Amino acid sequence: MTILHAPAKLNLTLSVTGRDEAGYHQLVSLAGFTQFGDNLTLTKQQAGTPHQLSITGSFATKLEQEADNLIFKALSLYEEMTGHQASYHISLDKQIPLGGGLGGGSADAACLLRFLSQDDEPELQEALREASVTLGADVPACFDSCLHVMMAKGEEARRLTSPERLPYVILTNPGCHADTASVFAKYKEIGQPFQESDPHQIAALAERGAWQALLAIGNDLTEAACALYPPIQEMLAACQQIGHEIGDEFIGSAMTGSGACGFALLATEEAAMRYQSRLSELQIWHVVTKLS
Repeated sequence: MTILHAPAKLNLTLSVTGRDEAGYHQLVSLAGFTQFGDNLTLTKQQAGTPHQLSITGSFATKLEQEADNLIFKALSLYEEMTGHQASYHISLDKQIPLGGGLGGGSADAACLLRFLSQDDEPELQEALREASVTLGADVPACFDSCLHVMMAKGEEARRLTSPERLPYVILTNPGCHADTASVFAKYKEIGQPFQESDPHQIAALAERGAWQALLAIGNDLTEAACALYPPIQEMLAACQQIGHEIGDEFIGSAMTGSGACGFALLATEEAAMRYQSRLSELQIWHVVTKLS
């Protein structure tokens, strides 16, 4: 039996910089990973036995309703590229909210592929990483679970060196599921202008831990997500107000990805505990964690 951890992904910044010839939006985003995430328990089965998946955890019921599961797709991709046919029972402890912009499915898939390929040749590991983009644009970045600047549709990723001091993170969820395609369609309908974004500047800010300057770049999808899902706007307003109450140890708050989750960055554990207490009073779902 093997236990794996799949960290949740945060888009600390997200700029929409244009659209390619196929109509896909092009992005520049700083992505980080948290100590909070899903857990996968793998047990080998008799050869020839079909893979099995059982799901537990806070968001198990919603995931069980989705027939299109990335874990099975990741297993199929690995088998197709390597010819290996080991059979597993996988128990997924689903803690990352679905439709939250935290990359839960991508994190699970990358975590599984990283484990399966750990004894393969480096060339095959890299080929598998590149091919994993067929599962989701952010799956390649989830392989390393560290600070990255993501570009294009999210599939191009530059790994960064994390600064020595990393902030506390409080993840929040408004209790709704944000559909990525719908958010991008709303973004297009609103007609927001594309933004210029310099990946090198973002990388430099991240590697020296300039968190406030990074949060000032913002998330270009926030307006669209809030227009479609008013609970997101209510949650973000509450998080900002709590931050003002906390004072200087509050670094900032924002939405991650295309929603629905938000996050707040705090400089100290004591500030994070005070922030958490206020969220509990407002009955907003939250998790206290750190960037990793």
